[in-house]
Amino acid sequence: MDSEAESQKNFIEFHERFNEWIHEPEKAKEEKDKNSCTTSVSQTSLSSQYRLKLARANRLKAEVQMKKMAEKQELERARREIEMKEQMLERKSQLEEAKLEESVWQEEEETKSNSSIDIAFQRLASALQEGFNLPKPELLTFDGKPTDYCKFIKNFETNVENRVTDDQLRLHMIVRSYIENLVYGAPIKSSDFESLSKLALEMQKCEITLSQLGYVSDIDNTDNLRKIVKRLPMHLRVKWVDIAHSITETGKEPRFSDLANFIDKKSLLASSMFGLDLVKENSNTCRKDIDKHTDMNTREKVSTFASNNMYVNKATTQDRKCIYCNGACNNLELCVKLKSINLNDRVNFVRTAKLCFNCLKGKHFSRDCRKAKMCTEENCNSKHHILMHSWGKNSNTDHTATK
Repeated sequence: MDSEAESQKNFIEFHERFNEWIHEPEKAKEEKDKNSCTTSVSQTSLSSQYRLKLARANRLKAEVQMKKMAEKQELERARREIEMKEQMLERKSQLEEAKLEESVWQEEEETKSNSSIDIAFQRLASALQEGFNLPKPELLTFDGKPTDYCKFIKNFETNVENRVTDDQLRLHMIVRSYIENLVYGAPIKSSDFESLSKLALEMQKCEITLSQLGYVSDIDNTDNLRKIVKRLPMHLRVKWVDIAHSITETGKEPRFSDLANFIDKKSLLASSMFGLDLVKENSNTCRKDIDKHTDMNTREKVSTFASNNMYVNKATTQDRKCIYCNGACNNLELCVKLKSINLNDRVNFVRTAKLCFNCLKGKHFSRDCRKAKMCTEENCNSKHHILMHSWGKNSNTDHTATK
């Protein structure tokens, strides 16, 4: 029993050892697999940490690069601003140099201009002095004869072309010659139809010439018309008064063309067959009686007209007031308040009141004004009143009232 039990025990122990021996490779393999899994997990953890550190390093590197780029851009912007400021300073320097050069040239030009003006004034003064010492030249007129052409041209070259260098002044001399021949001619007698016809022809030529030259306003002014009318016989002057009054009632003023047409018609009437007979009878038979009767009638008509006109003018003057100050100074030229204001206010008032800048009256422009230039300022060529004159740099402005 004891031996069997011992044998059984040995058998069980042997069987256990045999099983351990059989399963020992499997256990070793399991242990190896377990160790391998632990190593793999450890390696994976180490790899993740390395990658995290690498990513963090890359991020820091990128941040440093971005910071450097921003600093570089800031430096580039500052450099560009400095370059722009340098360019602006260079342009300003060039501009200052150009202005300085311009001022130097301008001073030189002004000096030359002043010197040339002084020389021109000296020449003008010497020419005027020589002109005063010489007799007044006679300007001939060309009558159309070929034989007189050379004489006319020589006279024109001597008295006009060689004496005046400005073309406008040459034209002005021609215009003044035409006007003076009409205005300062001898009075015409009632029986002198030839002088009347000659006057009509001269007025027609003067009107054509001045209209072509653009100087119609010089002969259209009232003073010249009155002087021409004073040359006419008394009976024609009376008839002209009626015609001029009729023209005035229409809202217009008598013009040179109206007077020329009137004289032309009367000259044709006087030179007709019946007019010549009347002239002969008057001169041969009863010249004294007719002249006396005509003079009496004329004086009566003229005195009646003058009395009526004086009455009307007196009444009108009493009722008329100054359009600026509403005072008794019915003429703006005499208005003290208008003279006391500055030039701009005077110009604005005349323009607002639609008055002429030359005679300070309405219903026409200054370029159509029949009165002569009212500005007495030396070297002023504008047609305006002395109250409208500006002493600035642009003083030669032709002010024209707007209707």
